Amino acid sequence: MTWKPPSNILSASGRKALLEADPDIKIIASCYLPSDGSVSCVQDYGVSEDGIINTPRIVSGTEIDDYQYLTAFSELNFQFVQSHFMHPDDALDPDRGAADGWEKMRAKFEKYFSYIKDAAPSLRNMTGTEAGEATLAYSGLSLRTSEDNGVLTADIGGFPGEAWFLLRLDPGKEPVSMTGGSFSKAAEGLWLVRADQDHLEITLG
Repeated sequence: MTWKPPSNILSASGRKALLEADPDIKIIASCYLPSDGSVSCVQDYGVSEDGIINTPRIVSGTEIDDYQYLTAFSELNFQFVQSHFMHPDDALDPDRGAADGWEKMRAKFEKYFSYIKDAAPSLRNMTGTEAGEATLAYSGLSLRTSEDNGVLTADIGGFPGEAWFLLRLDPGKEPVSMTGGSFSKAAEGLWLVRADQDHLEITLG
C-alpha cells in the first residue's frame, strides 16, 4: 500500500504510530524538495531503515511553474525519474488553478506531460505501487564495472531478473552492441540500459 502524509507532514513518532496501526503500508510518497517556511516531510528515492520504500513526488497539481519544470528536468538528469501527484481538491481550489477553469487547467496539465514525453520518451509508465517496487529492486543492486579494449563489462549483484541503469559516456563514445540486455539513447552522452542478465558486455564505439 502507498500512503501520502496529510499536508506532507510526518513526524518520527507519527510515522512509528502509523506503521504500527497499519502494517500494510509499504510505501510513503511525500515531497522531494522542501517548500519555503514549511515543515514538509522531505524524501529521496530509496528504502529507509524501517523497511519503508520512499517514492517522493517531484511535481504536483496543474499550476506547474518554472521552478517545477526545472525540478522535473533536474531529476530526469539525475535519476531519470518523473513523478506527478494530483490532489483531489486541486481542480476545486482557486489558488491552485480552479479560477482559470477546467479547460485552461487541462491545457497546462497536458503541456507538462508533453514536455516530459518529448524530454524522456523512454520513461516507463508506472503506478505508485509499481514505482515503489522498482525503487526497492534498484536499492538492492550492486554494480561492478570494468573496461578493456573498448568493451564495458558489468556484473550486477542482487539481480532481481530485470534492472535499469543510466550509462554516461565521454563525448565521442557510444554503445554499439550489447549482450545481456538492451540500450536506448536518453540524451546526448546518456543511455538508458536495461539488464536482462546479471552479466553485461557493452561494446563501445
